[in-house]
Amino acid sequence: GICGEHGGEPESVMFCHKLGLDYVSCSPFRVPIARLAAAHGALKHAEDREKSLKAQNHKPVKAKASEA
Repeated sequence: GICGEHGGEPESVMFCHKLGLDYVSCSPFRVPIARLAAAHGALKHAEDREKSLKAQNHKPVKAKASEA
């Protein structure tokens, strides 16, 4: 994780989420902002993962005539 002013910045929280870091530390006044950014990051990650899985499942499967 990270601590200090960066821990309360939404962009930093999103960056940490992308890196797989599981905590940030910040001023008590910045906690609501950091929590909101973490929630947005988790939702975005879930949406991106779902889109990726759907794209993988919709790829056409080609079979060779000799294999069929």
